[in-house]
Amino acid sequence: MPSNADYATRRSWGEALKRRRERQGYSQIMLSYKADLSSNAVTQYEKKGVIPSITVAYKLIKALDWDLESWASDAEKIYQDGSWFKERFDHDYKSK
Repeated sequence: MPSNADYATRRSWGEALKRRRERQGYSQIMLSYKADLSSNAVTQYEKKGVIPSITVAYKLIKALDWDLESWASDAEKIYQDGSWFKERFDHDYKSK
């Protein structure tokens, strides 16, 4: 089972993906169509801490007119400021 730190890192990548998608004005369904993925897959990457394969990651960044370095940078900022859990949970995740 992954540690909480591993989960936090994975969730930060998912949150960065979600924020980019929203900035582009796409729904999950629109992104899934542009990236040739299922909408369930997009949900898994954004909300469940699932890390896409490099092939799928490429489809996502291409569909979002983004690059991997920017995704990593955005995810690091989200991880550092802790907003990945502040926006998702009503309680303090770190206290568990």
